[in-house]
Amino acid sequence: KPASMLELAKRYVKGIGCDRNNDEAFKWLSKAAAEEHYLPAMELMGEWYLSGRGPVTSDIDAAVYWLEKAAVKDSKEALYMLGIIFMTGDRVRFDYTRAAGYFAKATELGHANATYNYGLMLTHGRGIPQNWPAA
Repeated sequence: KPASMLELAKRYVKGIGCDRNNDEAFKWLSKAAAEEHYLPAMELMGEWYLSGRGPVTSDIDAAVYWLEKAAVKDSKEALYMLGIIFMTGDRVRFDYTRAAGYFAKATELGHANATYNYGLMLTHGRGIPQNWPAA
């Protein structure tokens, strides 16, 4: 059921098999994410709010909210995106310690780009103690 809601939201955004309708897209995606706690829907909510794509305008607070909800459910992609947000200071205050934590968890879950960024943070001692052997 939540997978169907997510698919319906994507179809409404792109106008596949129906007219484009951002209100309907947001309704179905919100339902899948908020009511059904469906991980892929939470990830997409975060992505949409981060980029301002789909039926929403860019909202970093909403993006972080949804990505953190997905991260709690061990979404390696959400953890990686959160790491990037806090490492780059993308509309938030730089927080290398927080970024390193997100990258470390995503690394444990097998996210290749997170592993690279975590290695850079270990190499340069950003947010965590410098540790060449671990890097």
